[in-house]
This record gives sequence, C-alpha cells and structure tokens, in this order.
Amino acid sequence: MRINKDKFTKVCIDDFAIKRRHTYGTIMVDLESHKIVDLIPSRDFDDVKRWLETFPNLEIVCRDGSRTFKNAIAESHPTAVQISDRFHIIKNFSEYLKKFLKQVLPSNIPVVVPENVNGLKPYLSLKEKIFMAKKLFQSENYSINQIGKELRMDNRTVEKYLSLSNKELNKLFMTKMEKQQIERRDQKRKLIKQVKRQYANGISMRRLSEIFSLNRRTIKKYVEISLDDETLIQKRERPRDKTKRFKKEINQLYQEGYTARSIFHAIKGQGYTGSESAVNPDFQM
Repeated sequence: MRINKDKFTKVCIDDFAIKRRHTYGTIMVDLESHKIVDLIPSRDFDDVKRWLETFPNLEIVCRDGSRTFKNAIAESHPTAVQISDRFHIIKNFSEYLKKFLKQVLPSNIPVVVPENVNGLKPYLSLKEKIFMAKKLFQSENYSINQIGKELRMDNRTVEKYLSLSNKELNKLFMTKMEKQQIERRDQKRKLIKQVKRQYANGISMRRLSEIFSLNRRTIKKYVEISLDDETLIQKRERPRDKTKRFKKEINQLYQEGYTARSIFHAIKGQGYTGSESAVNPDFQM
C-alpha cells in the first residue's frame, strides 16, 4: 500500500531488533493516530537520514537518546523540533535527581531507635523475634495468638519457628562459612567410614592409599581414629570469638527485648571490641 508521506507532521522514531545484537531496524509511528507509518531495516545515520528526507513535512520528531537519530533528524529536517520520549525523560530526570540527592544528603543518616522495651519489638530482626517468641511461649506462657500480636508476626510463622529445635534454629542462621565447615566435616566422616570398611574387608593400607589418593600416614590415622572423636563431631570454634565472655549478658538483654544495636553499645562500654553483626543470641532457654 502506497503511503502519503506529505500528511505526516508529528512522528516518533525508534530502533527495533531484527536479530538481537546483530541487526536492527528503525520504525516510525504517527504521534496523533499511534499507528505505524513506515520502517526500514537499518538504524545507520545515512540510511535514517535518507529515509527521513522522504517525509517532507515533519515538524515534530520524538526520539530516544540516540546521537545517530539526533544528527539524522537535524540534517534532514533542520527546523523540526526534537523531543525526548516519555521513558527517557523519566530516566534522565531520575538520574539527575539521584545525583542531586547525593550532593545534598549526608552519606550516613543516623536512625534513632526508642529505648523502651515495648517500642523495640517492631524493630527486632527475625532471629531476635524468634528468641523473644520462645521466651514468651516457655517462660511467660503466652499463647500463639498473643505472641503474634506482640511481635507483629503471623500465627503460622510463630508456630513454624516454635516447632523448630534449638539445633535447627542455630543451623537456620548459620553463615555460609559455617555451613561449609559442617559439610566438609560430614564429607570427612563419610570418607573415614569408607576407609574403615575397606580395611575391615582385608584391604591393605598401601592399597587403600592408592584407592583414595591419600598419604599412607593419613590412611593409618583414619583406620585408628574413633568416629566419636571430638575433633570430628565438635563444631570448630573461631579462635577469636569476641562475644564469648558476653554471651550470658547478651542473652539476658535479648530476653528483655533489646535490639542488637542497643546490646552492642551496652557491652562495648564493658570492653567488647567486636562488630555489631556478631552480637546475636544463642537459642537456649
């Protein structure tokens, strides 16, 4: 169908992918009818310029931030008004606003947390809320519904966490490194069991060393070691656990409803030199 190119005065042009990251074209849409006017299989400057020149009466051309489109419009229709499309207006405005806010706002804005126990409960972390829920349920005989209202938690969520054992809760909040340590310990235990089983079946230590690609001294140690050995089953303690001597006080303050930040400042005055993130309760009631 032949296009009457003389009648179009207000249009929008944009690129589109024919084959993404390889081939692109350019589309023209009439701003008044919102219908496609024409398209070409290129977005290069020369092609777009020649294409636009075939539309003699363009007065307003809406475009994105492409410099190619900007120059092609300026060359083909010097008197046409170029305007940015809505998406790029909002995008540019957002970027300028972000830069402005970075200039006028300080890098750190302190948040004041109220010190009263009741006012603190909405600000507790999930771990702190679970600790408080266990305390309210076991020590003060609160119902599930009362605990949910007190800590602003769904009753089903309260039931879910109360049903978990202390061991399961501690595992839930383990760091990635702690989980990896447990996984390595379990793999080592499995390897020792395999070595012991093979040795019990009459395989020599020399042959076991070849099968498992381990030093013969290591094989000898695995054969002789007990699976109940504390070095295998005991959780490895970090050599510098700075919260260790404050654990009793930390747990007590958590039971009273204080946040990690409040507790951090309290024990810092008593000589604690660790980080705020390390101040966490043990799930022991």
